[in-house]
Amino acid sequence: MVSPPIQAVSLLRLTQVLKRTGRSRSTTYKLIAEGLWPRGVSVGARAVAWPSNEVDRLVNAYILGWNEDRIRAEVRAMVLARKHAELEFPPTPRGDA
Repeated sequence: MVSPPIQAVSLLRLTQVLKRTGRSRSTTYKLIAEGLWPRGVSVGARAVAWPSNEVDRLVNAYILGWNEDRIRAEVRAMVLARKHAELEFPPTPRGDA
């Protein structure tokens, strides 16, 4: 059995997310508040980014016409997957990397 190729994941800053989705900043944050888009992950003291695989998955979900309940469930699953990854790969304290 052949395994699927491993997809490279990058972190996208807000401007990149806005370009990929065609949405405005305010709409993106409104969707986050409504549970229809995940919060970004911290990449610095005042910076957040979104994993490219999550952005791509949600863009496809919107293209496919998923309803809001299904998209909310997908966002919740993404958040849980992040938490699981955090338990599996705990962050190292700053300065010890």
